[in-house]
Amino acid sequence: MVFCSKWRRLTMICIALALLLTGVGAGYAYYQHNLATIYHVYVDGHHIGPVSDPSQIEEWLDEKLVRASEKYPHVDLYINNEINLQEEERYKPVVNRKAVLDKLDEMVNIQARAVKILVEGELVGYASSEDLAEEVIETFKLNYVDKDVLLALEENKNNKARVTVAAVDASAQKPEESEQTTLDVCIKEHVQYEQATVNPDLVLDKENLAKRLAEPRTEQKTYTVQEGDVLGSIAEKFNMSLAQLLALNPGVDEDTLLQIGQELTVQGEEPVLTVVTVERMTEEQTIPYQVETKKDPDLYRGQTRVEREGKEGKKLVEFEVVKENGQVVSREVIDETVLEEPVNKIVVRGEKVKPSRGSGQFTWPARGGRITSGFGMRWGRPHNGIDIAGVSDRTIVAADNGTVVKAGWHSGGYGNTVIINHNNGYRTLYAHLASVNVRPGQTVQRGEAIGVMGSTGNSTGVHLHFEVHRNGAPVNPASYVR
Repeated sequence: MVFCSKWRRLTMICIALALLLTGVGAGYAYYQHNLATIYHVYVDGHHIGPVSDPSQIEEWLDEKLVRASEKYPHVDLYINNEINLQEEERYKPVVNRKAVLDKLDEMVNIQARAVKILVEGELVGYASSEDLAEEVIETFKLNYVDKDVLLALEENKNNKARVTVAAVDASAQKPEESEQTTLDVCIKEHVQYEQATVNPDLVLDKENLAKRLAEPRTEQKTYTVQEGDVLGSIAEKFNMSLAQLLALNPGVDEDTLLQIGQELTVQGEEPVLTVVTVERMTEEQTIPYQVETKKDPDLYRGQTRVEREGKEGKKLVEFEVVKENGQVVSREVIDETVLEEPVNKIVVRGEKVKPSRGSGQFTWPARGGRITSGFGMRWGRPHNGIDIAGVSDRTIVAADNGTVVKAGWHSGGYGNTVIINHNNGYRTLYAHLASVNVRPGQTVQRGEAIGVMGSTGNSTGVHLHFEVHRNGAPVNPASYVR
């Protein structure tokens, strides 16, 4: 009986142990069944939450890059964050995929790999690559030089790019052939490139980079006042308003008297890039002739005659021309070859002095004609000269050598009048002239033309009224002339 009781107790213990082990096994199986792998997402070392599948993060990042690439097709983009996934098994884990992706959207930063363009050390902009920047600069050169020239210089740096152009002689307006040789084309400014990581919005595409390089920059500089300058002209010279000029120069107002040498602050537009071209140009030019003078003792002073006409020569002139953005900044003569020597013009000048003292022998003052009214009383009053008319040539000449003391309009009805002092006590007067060919102070010779017969003043027709005065008193001209 005792044995049976012990056996029964042992049996019960075994049954209890079996039941316990069965329960433990079932619980472990249940636990194992509810274990899951999750992936903790870290952005730059910061934990933002778990996701159930790493492909969710990879797909999200790929989509973000695709969307950015569609917006910035000209830029090399990348994720500028360190993103790590850490795997963990957890019993019945709670995962909020949307919350993790929203957090990613806040923290993930897309950047562009770009090239910083520096001109003379100053930032001009960003390009997607150095090649693109160089391409835009080469295109910029085409504003000032022919494409064929650039290609020729590029193909063989040692060869000159030759282009024949038509030069125009401004004086003759005749086209002449001129050979132009381009020696070099370069950018004046120092251009540098630096690798950079920037916001994609800052990276310029080809079109906008070209605009940026072509736009002039506004810079302040100093201008020295020159003779004749006023505030308005200085402002106009630099495309400024007067108000802008005054704003840049405190202490200067509209009433300020500018001094030569005074310095003013102005602002002007300067190009971002300057295309420098060095050209060798050969053109045909004329050589002006000189004028040689000879003296002729038999020709009166003041009179000239041409002994030989001048003729221009010809020469080939070679220049080196430097241009900046199409504007000539220097033009230096390199060589000259004379093709045809000029022929000088020879002018003979008179040295003979006209006598200013009369000979006392008077010549007839007209070219032919007759006396139509004599000296003496006429119409109840004295007629102090003679009237000459009926000529075929209306030229009036000096009756003797002398000095012109009057030439022009004369009051008292004489009209256009010439009076000559013969410096020997005699004077002669020539009235009613249509025109006068001499001036006061001029020395005239006997028989020299002094005017044209007319009918000015108180005159009844075309004629010459001629008077002779001796020691201030009128005398009968008919007694002195033939």
